[in-house]
Amino acid sequence: MSKAYQIKDGEKVFGIYRQYGLTYFGNILIALFLILIPFFFLTPLFTYGKIGVIIFASLVVLAVWYGLVKFVRWHGNKTIITDMRVIDIDQRKLFDRRISEITFSNIVDVSYRISGLFPTLFKYGTVTIKAGRGIITVELRKIKKLQEVVDLINELRETDRAIEDEDDTIKRTY
Repeated sequence: MSKAYQIKDGEKVFGIYRQYGLTYFGNILIALFLILIPFFFLTPLFTYGKIGVIIFASLVVLAVWYGLVKFVRWHGNKTIITDMRVIDIDQRKLFDRRISEITFSNIVDVSYRISGLFPTLFKYGTVTIKAGRGIITVELRKIKKLQEVVDLINELRETDRAIEDEDDTIKRTY
């Protein structure tokens, strides 16, 4: 499934959610702009010979690096919802990743919020999952299908509770 996190045997994945791609539109424009700048100065740079070629190549490499870092960050940020738990993978930097996992029995509350002009127009926002008596909070930022995510988590919480109640009833009869 994911190289960042292993899904357990028999665990079923119900959804993988990433940040809405449109929220990275500004970063995409910056990366394209940074890549195009050296080509705009191609002729003047090449008149300086090897130094100009080195400057040109360096600028292109830096621009591609910027775009790659932004892509890895977007692609690395994801939330995986399985039948056993919610796994939040937060790619903070290129080599900095935080993985949080919450079982459904520990979830206290699930809600979502849409705040701002663009989030309202494009229907994306933040899903907040509170666990551990409300002490632990995991936020899934800038995602689409907010109601779908909340409904899925609540449905899986109910299923988990029903299974736990059934297990408790079986344990009490013995």
